[in-house]
Formats: sequence, structure tokens, C-alpha cells
Amino acid sequence: MLEKIKAFIVNRNLVTTLKNTVEFLQKEPRVEVVVFDQVSTYPPLLDYYKESGITVVYSQTNGGPNSVWGPDLKPHFNKNHFIIADSDCLYERVPSDWLDKMLHVLNTTSVIKVGFSLEIDDLPDTEIANQAKNWERRYWTERTDLGWKADVDSTFCMYKPNSGFTYDALRLDKPYCIKHAPWYLTKDNMTEEWMYYVDNATALSTWGLRLKSIL
Repeated sequence: MLEKIKAFIVNRNLVTTLKNTVEFLQKEPRVEVVVFDQVSTYPPLLDYYKESGITVVYSQTNGGPNSVWGPDLKPHFNKNHFIIADSDCLYERVPSDWLDKMLHVLNTTSVIKVGFSLEIDDLPDTEIANQAKNWERRYWTERTDLGWKADVDSTFCMYKPNSGFTYDALRLDKPYCIKHAPWYLTKDNMTEEWMYYVDNATALSTWGLRLKSIL
């Protein structure tokens, strides 16, 4: 019997959406959550790590999502499929059979990597949301029988066992669709947590830097 599917959540200075991601993944008993922290300094997050009981692996550098394949997490991989997820998405409307859908894609096709689609139809009329909408439209154009042929970075994706990084992927169609929380931020709904995140964003955080420039 295969070991559980490891879900590596890459996180830096976010706690609210991280909790959302952890809770979503923990509803699936075949998944084991591992948070890969990227040198976070946000005090409420560090407190959550101590109290949550989840496995946290602390990176010594802010290497971003591609550092999942580095030495820090190597001991945590097994021979099963694995998930990589950012910590800034929302999953409220995703059907509970999402894992079976992803496994079906990976087990019946040559696709190496499968993810959720990203909602863009309800984004606010802001500069950053419009940037996101213009960028993401390209990924809603090439439909297949199983979803949409579209690049996926690390937002949320599952790989075949022993796979290296690739952008080439398939995104599941709605309702297997998630929301990228930063695209919904405005000057009116920026919380203290998001301000801390933006103030401490580095070049590895594409949307963090864009938020810093316009908010």
C-alpha cells in the first residue's frame, strides 16, 4: 500500500490563507500536509506553527516554490504522487472528490502535472485584478476532455511520482476552481497581515511586489 500523498505548502508570512489551505487538505484522508516555510517572520504565523501540530520544515533561505526539490524537503518525499501548493488561495467551492479527479488525469494520460483552474470572472475592478485577468485569460482557451491545457507554476498542483518541475500541465474545469486571494485585495480590505506580507515581499513573490507597487 502506498504512503499518503504529501502536500507541500510553500509559505512566507501568511497565516489566514495558510490555515484555509491546511484545513482544505486535511479533509482528504489520503493527504499528509507539510508546510515549507520560507524564512517567515510574522509573529502570529510563528505562533500558529507552534500550536497547530502540523509538520513544518523551515528553509534556511527564501528559495521560493522551486526549492521544494532542494535538500530541505528531500527526506519528506515518498514514492507516491505529491502536491505543491502556495498558501494564498481559497477553496470554498471545490467539490470533495477533487483528489480523485486529479488522480484520474495523472493515471490515465501522459500529463505529468494537474492543478485547479483559477477564478477570474468575479475579480474586482482594480489594477492588480485587471492585470491578473489579462494574464489568466490565455489559460481558459484550450479545452480538453479533462479540463484546460494550461501552465501551472506552484499555485496548486499534483505531480506524478518522482517528477521534476515543469510548467506544462492541465487545469481542471469548473467547479474545480480556486481563488487567488491577492487578486481580491483593495486598499479598503487590506488587513494588518496582508500589509506585513506586502511590506516583506521579495522578488520571488510576483504578486506581492505588484501589490507593493499599487496599494
